[in-house]
Amino acid sequence: MSNEFEKEIGLLKQRIKLQEEEIRHLKHDERLLRQKHRRLVQKYGDLLYTFEWTVKTFEKKEQALTDVKRKYEVVNKKYRRLVQSKAGKAILKAQAVARRIRK
Repeated sequence: MSNEFEKEIGLLKQRIKLQEEEIRHLKHDERLLRQKHRRLVQKYGDLLYTFEWTVKTFEKKEQALTDVKRKYEVVNKKYRRLVQSKAGKAILKAQAVARRIRK
């Protein structure tokens, strides 16, 4: 009877050691996963910041392009008026002659 108890105790101790070892492995794995999670969160934050910065930059460039288009339309409209009117054609011819004389 005592021999059976000792065997049982030995088996239980062995199971306890295995479970403690498994707990150590699980704790180690948990620590690695937390580190991985922290790194992923950091990368996500960096990507999110980069994306927001890209969007803001794009919006600024788009606004600048809109402004340039508006200015071009104004200048183009003035030029068309000049080219289409008799007085405008005369002014352009006078400017061309003045440029030739300056050279």
